[in-house]
Amino acid sequence: DVAKSAGTLIALGADEIIMWQTSDLGPVDPLLSIDDNARVSARSMTSSVEHAEKGVREQPENCSIHMAPKGEASALKLQLTIHAMARSGDLLEEALACSLGRKAADFGYKVKGAKKRLIDDIRDHGTVVSFEDARYLGSSVSTGDARQGDRIWKLPMKH
Repeated sequence: DVAKSAGTLIALGADEIIMWQTSDLGPVDPLLSIDDNARVSARSMTSSVEHAEKGVREQPENCSIHMAPKGEASALKLQLTIHAMARSGDLLEEALACSLGRKAADFGYKVKGAKKRLIDDIRDHGTVVSFEDARYLGSSVSTGDARQGDRIWKLPMKH
């Protein structure tokens, strides 16, 4: 019913994604550990730094206020975030290669569109990709019927 981040990658690698009207996929947005007890999404990390940099440019007199989030995000953590986001794009391409095949005439176009919807244009880690939007991600998406749904939901109980 719901697949987020790595779950979205797994779904995109399938020959077909069966979704219901209430189903959704999530962005491909890695979570990074920032200390022993906290994890933050890569998108949130980069967004907070971009927001701080914008604040410093627009209100340099309030520099100390705007620099607090950037100060908490070390250069190493930011570099790891950038690498993780780039790796997400590579993983997305690999998943679509499993379902579409790299030789498909429109493979590059579909990868570019999926990256835009699932990585580049997301607002935050909770962004929802609806059933309707999922049809434009490159994989085959169909609507499941009630009988299929019953069989799918019973799978975990059997195994």
